[in-house]
Amino acid sequence: MVLWQHTAARAQREARSVAEAARKHLCAIEHTHKHVAVVFLGAPGVGKGTYASLAARLLGLRHVVMGDILRRHAPEAASTGELLADEDVTRLLHADLEREARSVVLDGFPRTLRQAKLLNTPPFDVAVPVAVLLTLDETALVAKCLGRRVCQACGESCNVADVRLDDSAGMPRVELPALAPPQRCSASDDTSASTTPATPHARLYPDAEAGSAASFLQRFDTTCDLHARADDTDEAVIRRRLAIFEAQGQPVQEYYGEQGALTQFDITHGIPETTLPLMSTISEALGAASQRVLAGATSRL
Repeated sequence: MVLWQHTAARAQREARSVAEAARKHLCAIEHTHKHVAVVFLGAPGVGKGTYASLAARLLGLRHVVMGDILRRHAPEAASTGELLADEDVTRLLHADLEREARSVVLDGFPRTLRQAKLLNTPPFDVAVPVAVLLTLDETALVAKCLGRRVCQACGESCNVADVRLDDSAGMPRVELPALAPPQRCSASDDTSASTTPATPHARLYPDAEAGSAASFLQRFDTTCDLHARADDTDEAVIRRRLAIFEAQGQPVQEYYGEQGALTQFDITHGIPETTLPLMSTISEALGAASQRVLAGATSRL
C-alpha cells in the first residue's frame, strides 16, 4: 500500500474516533430535546451536500436534504423555483422530522432568518446546537460551480475543476482536485431487466499522485451522460447566486452566532484532507453546546 493510502486510512480511523466523541456530546443534548439538528450552511458550490452527507454517515445520523423534501411534497415549487412561505417550508421539514425522534444533519435549511427563528420555536422546537458555516474562496467557488457534472441516468455527481490558488490577501492556499464520479452508474445496476453489466462512469480514474484536470476530463466514458446543470454554465449567473446567498445568508449566520451555535470552517483542500479537521471542529462545537446544556442554558440552543 502506497504512502497516501496509509495516510488516508489513518485519517479515516481518526475521523471515526472523533465522530464517536461528537456523538457522546450530542447525546447530552438529545436528553433535553425531541429533535436536534446539526445544520450545514454555505454558498452554492461549497460542498454542503458532500460534507453534510459525510458528517451524517460518521455521526450515525440521518441526512435530511430540504431540496429532496420539496421535490417529494411540493414538486411544482421545486421544479419552477416558486418560493413557498417560510411557515410552509418549515412545516414540511417538521413533518419529515416527526417520522422518527432522532438527531439529524440538516442540509439546505434554513435559508432565511424567519426560517431559522421558526425552527427553534413552538410548535416546531428543533434544537440547533451547531450550525457549520462552510466557506471557500470566491474564485474557487465559481470554478467548482462551473465544473459540476451530473449523470443524467442516476443523478450522481462529480466535478471536473482542478483548483489551485496560492495564498494571497490573507486567504489560505487552496488545493481542490477534481472529484471523480462513483465507479459504476447506479441506474444500470438493476439486473432484473437486463443481464448487461453496470455501465462505468469513466474508463479510468485519476490516481492520487498524478491527475491533472486535463487528464481527468479525458478519462470520462463518452457513453455516459454527464452534463452541467443549466445554472452552472454561466459565470455571471453563478456570481449572482453567490450575491443572493450573501444577502440572505448573513442574517441567518448572525442569528446562530448570537445563539453561540455558529462555527466557521474554511474549505482549502479535498475531501481526504478535510474530513478529520471538519469532524474535529464539529465535535468541539458539540462539546461546547453540551456544556451549555449541563449548565442549564438549554434555551440558548
